[in-house]
Amino acid sequence: MNLNLIILLSIIGLWLIVLLISGLLAGRYNLHHTPYQKERNAYQKDWTNIKRHYEANGPLSPIALKFSLPSNEKAYYYDYQNELYLYGKKSQEYKFLIKTEGQKPTIYQAYEQDFDFLPLKSSFRLGLKASPKPQFDADVYITNQRVIFSNRYEKTKVELPLSQIRKAYFALIYTSRHYSRGYVIQTDDEVYEVVSNQPEAVLIINDLLRQQIK
Repeated sequence: MNLNLIILLSIIGLWLIVLLISGLLAGRYNLHHTPYQKERNAYQKDWTNIKRHYEANGPLSPIALKFSLPSNEKAYYYDYQNELYLYGKKSQEYKFLIKTEGQKPTIYQAYEQDFDFLPLKSSFRLGLKASPKPQFDADVYITNQRVIFSNRYEKTKVELPLSQIRKAYFALIYTSRHYSRGYVIQTDDEVYEVVSNQPEAVLIINDLLRQQIK
């Protein structure tokens, strides 16, 4: 067989193999990306309504809790039994936030269309590995001085002074091989992911942070 013909057939064969592999990868990407897109679009639409309703109701109003707070502390939010995930400085979540903080929106972020929304890249998995186990199931309290995560059964508590919080975002959180609604709190040292159907926490935390700056 002519050497040129052998080379030509080899190139064509290699091209077909590459084309087949690319098609399979693209199909797998679309298979896993479609649920993310669907959940993201629905969440962003609901978030717009939540934010509009929140802003229409005016200033923050204190709420009553079943336990007492110091006289100079007021509560503004309570949510029951949320899954809490905690990531330290070495995690992809923390490094991603620190890297993008204060920068112009990237193409990836602009694609999300809402800069209150945090698309953590590590949350967009292709089903190759299971999601991490939650730190614990927590009741969440937000006051004018701190955010409290408390598990009443295990007597576990995490307290975040507002002075240590950089910002909060609403986000999709990858749990149990599917996307759950929730929000992310970024501190100086850690990232907290909270699975919750009450993302108003994001608006309240960021409002309180702005008030501290004034």
